Amino acid sequence: MRMKLNFSTIYLSALILLNGLFNLSGALYLTSKQKKTISSLVEQKGKSLSSLVGSMVINPLLSNDIVKLDNIVKTALKDREVAYLFIADKEGNLLNTFTEALNISGKEFKRMGIKPDNFKISLENLLKNKNIYSVQSPISVKGTTGTIYLGLSKKNFNRTINRSFTIMITITLIVIIFTSLISYMMFNHFVYKPLNKIIRACSTIAAGDLSTNIDIHDKNEIGLVADTMNNMISNLKTVVLSLKDLLSGLESTAKEADEKSNTISININNQCELIQNIFSSTDASASSLKEISRQTDELRSSSEETSSSLAELVTSSSEITNNMD
Repeated sequence: MRMKLNFSTIYLSALILLNGLFNLSGALYLTSKQKKTISSLVEQKGKSLSSLVGSMVINPLLSNDIVKLDNIVKTALKDREVAYLFIADKEGNLLNTFTEALNISGKEFKRMGIKPDNFKISLENLLKNKNIYSVQSPISVKGTTGTIYLGLSKKNFNRTINRSFTIMITITLIVIIFTSLISYMMFNHFVYKPLNKIIRACSTIAAGDLSTNIDIHDKNEIGLVADTMNNMISNLKTVVLSLKDLLSGLESTAKEADEKSNTISININNQCELIQNIFSSTDASASSLKEISRQTDELRSSSEETSSSLAELVTSSSEITNNMD
């Protein structure tokens, strides 16, 4: 199942990423500036040291005192950043002792291309070495010319730069973590919690409970949404109350109509019963009339028979009377 990131997670991730990129770019920029500054300091140190050595070797150079030149070189090599210090004449020949002019261990001679028996090749390789900052300072005193070759090792400076870079990265990570926590707390307080309140209020409204109220009074977009939701809830309450009143009126009207309908139904039933009674009475009357008509017919027949009998009796009486006469 694919996991979907919610808005807060996406927002915080983007914020932390942008913050990290910003701080990292700042750290890289500062480190680059520091590297340039250190390189400039190395260059200034090399020039200053070569100038100082140049001023110190004037007299030994004039007197061709190799011992004093070696002592000056040894004093300069006490600075561990000085990799080599050569003093050469105008033909490029080394005036001081080669082995005393190096601040480099013998194990590194082969790797760096240093050959104790060949000064020019060794100097050429040292000048090309990327880990050594080389300075050439000319010497010109009373017609005597020469060159001071001074090399400063970049290892210590690189170590300083790396240490500074590590410190900057550590500070950057601390700043990223701190700002991320602050961003999370601010987002949680100003965005996430208010949005959760609004979502819960919407769920409550959807469930039919209009008694809820969103208690958010921030002067921002979230506060504007909360005010709009509260206005919507108030308007919904008004609409619902109006609908309740309307439904109550409709219910009363429906009850009255139902009662009237029941009354009319009862009256209709009574009328139907009365009509049925009338029809029943009418049927009974019709049967009685038929019976009376039948009896009348029978009486008429009896009367006719009686009349006939009486006529016959009268005739018989007349005959009897006639016979009697």
